[in-house]
Amino acid sequence: MEDLRGKLNKRVENEYENFIEELKKKPVEQMISSSYEKVFKEDLKEIILNTELEPQEVKALLKLDNVLQTSYDGWMDLDASYMDILDNSLRETIDVVVKDFKAETKQKNKQKDCR
Repeated sequence: MEDLRGKLNKRVENEYENFIEELKKKPVEQMISSSYEKVFKEDLKEIILNTELEPQEVKALLKLDNVLQTSYDGWMDLDASYMDILDNSLRETIDVVVKDFKAETKQKNKQKDCR
């Protein structure tokens, strides 16, 4: 299993390094437009390298020629987009801030009434 895991790690690292080298050859505008893909692949590489995988999972990933690209393509095809996730996160943050603001306002009003 160690050999297969090492093979997977090396394949993923090589795929990422090759992606970066190809990216460096592109015009600046194309590099900028590929920045999301770069970050996604870098994060996914770290997840793969640092996640304990079952032997069957390692073997399945080794069947892919390009683990990072296949995963990126799958992510891009998901119904829930990154923007949806960001929107939900922002809305949750706003809800917390509004709740805290209302609690502070209520507390200040109570203090004024007590005077």
